[in-house]
Amino acid sequence: METEKNNKPTIDEKPVQAEKKAGKTTGRETHWSARQLALMSISIALGTLLAFIAIPLIPGAATLTYDPGNVPALFGGFAFGPVAGCIIGVLSLLLHFLLSGDNWVGPAINAILLIGVIVPAALIYRQKRTTKRLIVGLVVGCLVAMVLVIPANYAAWYIYSGPAFVNSDFFFPFVLSAILPFNVIKLSLNAILSFGLYKSLYKLVER
Repeated sequence: METEKNNKPTIDEKPVQAEKKAGKTTGRETHWSARQLALMSISIALGTLLAFIAIPLIPGAATLTYDPGNVPALFGGFAFGPVAGCIIGVLSLLLHFLLSGDNWVGPAINAILLIGVIVPAALIYRQKRTTKRLIVGLVVGCLVAMVLVIPANYAAWYIYSGPAFVNSDFFFPFVLSAILPFNVIKLSLNAILSFGLYKSLYKLVER
């Protein structure tokens, strides 16, 4: 008779039954324990603070600056599910918007792209918690977000500045030469940072 091997839960194998006993969320659950809510609150605060970092990435486009404020939301998506990740991301962006006094266009576009990353990435990873699925989820999420870059920018700037601006000779060349490359770099950095953060701290959130 074969004996069952003793398998410790790791990032590459976490039994669903153990997850449910501990009160963890799955990709389809939207109830969280008090400990998880506390960690989500910390993630929101951290994301808000990190959003004040401004690192210019594209020469000649001073308004396109990178900040790691989306990383806690991606971390939350992997740890607690896509709904939690989206809540963390949207609330972080909202708080930063209220505190910074910037116009709403940037945060609105950022929210759309962030949700585009979190939902597929978290769903793919939480179906089977392996390092490979974590990487695949991030890649798929980044590709989905890149597909959304042009329509999200067009819609937001159309509402904010009107049809004359988005149909001008300036808008689409700027999107193609600056906004698209900026988002490729930004999404790549966020994916690398969130992967490293989750690999480092997953034992804390899965405990």
